[in-house]
Amino acid sequence: MSPEYTGNIDHPREEIRRDEWRSNVATWIEAYHRFGQREVNEFIMGMTAVRSGEHVVDLCCGTGKQSIPFAGRVGPVGHVVGLDVTPELLERAREHGAGLPQLEFRLHDCNQRLPFEDASKDLASCCFAIYYVWDLEKLLTEVHRILKSKGRFFVIGPADDNNHQLRRLHVMVSGRPEPAKIIRRRQRLENEVLPLMGSHFARVDLENFHNELRFPDVASFLAYYRSTILLRDTLLEPEAREDLARRLGERVGEIVEAEGAFVISKSYLAVLATK
Repeated sequence: MSPEYTGNIDHPREEIRRDEWRSNVATWIEAYHRFGQREVNEFIMGMTAVRSGEHVVDLCCGTGKQSIPFAGRVGPVGHVVGLDVTPELLERAREHGAGLPQLEFRLHDCNQRLPFEDASKDLASCCFAIYYVWDLEKLLTEVHRILKSKGRFFVIGPADDNNHQLRRLHVMVSGRPEPAKIIRRRQRLENEVLPLMGSHFARVDLENFHNELRFPDVASFLAYYRSTILLRDTLLEPEAREDLARRLGERVGEIVEAEGAFVISKSYLAVLATK
């Protein structure tokens, strides 16, 4: 999700300029594309089992990374709507999805009432974003409202052990604990979303997805690390952040020299709830 900053202390845009946030998202996507060993969209498409003719809404869609494959699955007789609150990301999504008449993107804050009729969607998805939603109870109630009978709600996000190599090295080099906000975001899917899903939906299925980002050199790793919320939330001053990045890069360089790559394990929890 990429909501506008409103002063909420747990908000992803806190102290981040619009252009910086857009650049960070692009860096994350590039890192997964270049250095990831598995394609998460293949897993998502398999678990959601989207079919021809279905109507799908992709909440907090960003640049359309999942919306576009969904559109390919529903075909010309189906329909996919991607919602996001960041105009720049939607512009990129529209560019990537050009030529698919069954796909549209709309500017919408998913913390607000969803702009769809009751029982109008076969699938709602929220990929790598639900931990930024302010009122989870409200969102799940809204998703339940717009889903047809037997409709599905798919969510994927970090598991508790996600990024453990990077987090451990970051704490060791920085001498600071992992920021509490990041811990809460990482654990929110399991601690808050799952219990609410159990109370809103008839069936809830879970699967785990594991991937590795294998960085072959320090420069590639630092481009990714400098874009992370982990670094931003640990240190406020740009000079201090850059000093930490330099010191951590030196340690990563030693690992790359000894092992050929610095590996970050990505561990995700995927949830498919059925109405």
